[in-house]
Amino acid sequence: AVAVQRRAGYHDMGVFSRWIKFFRTEHKLESRLPWGVPRRIVAGLLDTGLRLAAAESWHRLPAGWRVEHDPVFDGRFDSLWAAAASQFGTTTERTSQYLQWRFGLDPQRQYRTLAVTNAKGELQGYAVYLYPDPEQTLPFGAIIDLMFVDQVALNAVLDSLSRHLRQADAVGIQLLSFTLPSVEAALKRSGFIRREANFHLLVYLNPKWRSREGTVLDRHKWHLIEAEAK
Repeated sequence: AVAVQRRAGYHDMGVFSRWIKFFRTEHKLESRLPWGVPRRIVAGLLDTGLRLAAAESWHRLPAGWRVEHDPVFDGRFDSLWAAAASQFGTTTERTSQYLQWRFGLDPQRQYRTLAVTNAKGELQGYAVYLYPDPEQTLPFGAIIDLMFVDQVALNAVLDSLSRHLRQADAVGIQLLSFTLPSVEAALKRSGFIRREANFHLLVYLNPKWRSREGTVLDRHKWHLIEAEAK
């Protein structure tokens, strides 16, 4: 199908990445250690190592910053979007109205939101997520949307969400994305492992937009998260 669309004039920008961060490992040991007690002992040691190596174990929020759980999609989200939008060449407009429509009013899924604010109470970033992810048999978290004003805010969101889900006994957290190199660097810093997803981003450029070809076809300027990919 990808080859057919290429011949039709679509540009293949590459594949999405599936990022996974594990908090607990016992399920990964079942095939190698079928005995319950030894498996739990080994898993406990591995889990402790993962926790000690995790960024959220060593980095705290900047002075005066706070975490908010499930805030209302209000004007602060509009201000955040206005401050953050220039980082991206191509992405979805994330106004409070859009966020309320996309996540707040979804009749089938109960999305959660974790946000961080600075000492002035200004929104600096957020993650919309599912926990547990209904598509997984194990209790995983799934980041569905991610927005931030700068790298400090992005690290704060990832660290805070990891800490929150680890305390909630999640097995891990995952994210499907086609995004900026700076976001990928932040995910690696946080302890996420990258796996390629068999999911291509195909773009057809309207001839009227030829003047924007350099931006639209630059894969390093896109920011798409799972909510926009499905």
